[in-house]
Amino acid sequence: MSRKARADTRPAVLTLEEVLQAPELAALDLLAHALNVVRVAIVAQHPYLLGDERGCVDLDSDPIAQLADRLLEHAFPLEHILRRYRAAIANTIRRTGDEFPF
Repeated sequence: MSRKARADTRPAVLTLEEVLQAPELAALDLLAHALNVVRVAIVAQHPYLLGDERGCVDLDSDPIAQLADRLLEHAFPLEHILRRYRAAIANTIRRTGDEFPF
């Protein structure tokens, strides 16, 4: 399996106004950061997960690397969902025009 290089797509730093409008964004921001830290740490520990010169990864002999690879596979879709959720919240806030929910 090969992995494509992904651009750094970290969200902007949350503002107090954003957290007041959608408090769940604070927890989701922490989760996004934690996923990034996990991804970097796993690749640092298992650099061969990036593949050889042909993009091939051989995990047959390392059960921990197999689990690390699965974790990475699941982290990327979760990050995508987090970005979509945050964008949906931003669209809702723009559409309603409310500065504060109360």
